[in-house]
Amino acid sequence: MFLTNYVILNIFYANMKDLTEFVEQYKYKDFFWNGKVIKIVFLEKIDSTNSYALNELDDDETEYLVISDSQTGGRGQKDNKWESPPSKGLYFSLLLHPHIKADSLATIPLTWGKMVARTIETLANIKTQIKEPNDVLSGNRKIAGILIENKIYGDICKTLIAGIGVNINNTPEDFPEKLRNSATSLYIETGKNHSRSDFLRLFFKLNSRLNF
Repeated sequence: MFLTNYVILNIFYANMKDLTEFVEQYKYKDFFWNGKVIKIVFLEKIDSTNSYALNELDDDETEYLVISDSQTGGRGQKDNKWESPPSKGLYFSLLLHPHIKADSLATIPLTWGKMVARTIETLANIKTQIKEPNDVLSGNRKIAGILIENKIYGDICKTLIAGIGVNINNTPEDFPEKLRNSATSLYIETGKNHSRSDFLRLFFKLNSRLNF
């Protein structure tokens, strides 16, 4: 396994340490999802991890995990924007080649929402709910979101990109004023900072052997 793009500017390293620990962990050993080796791409900043995966990486059967410290154009459902400030939230996408029937895709956003919810509850002891199709809530406020995109050939989904955004250490001031009553984070809910690397490790520990 190799890092396709391992970009860390020293001036920001301290702020990203809670995220780069995960990347460093797999620098010299394989990372797996459902028994297949996944290549890890780490970016300091990108418009959208989903867009990067779709436009830059989907050229063969290789599968990727794309992680970014921040996004300038993070996307949610219906062209909604996902606020993605640096060193606060967790933004990652898995580009997979499942070769599954297209008519099975309807259940996938809920499946991934449950994966994220399970991780939040286990790591931070926060009660969550799923607001279908793609939001994870704590109380009535959004704490995470999932954006599923795919490429279908005939009746087969050959490429699936699962984009996940989780509000980890965001304070209320990190959200635009119009979102402060509808968004929350692990920090807001618990009063404690949480490691983004710990979240990633737990997410893959709990879910990487699950099928769609």
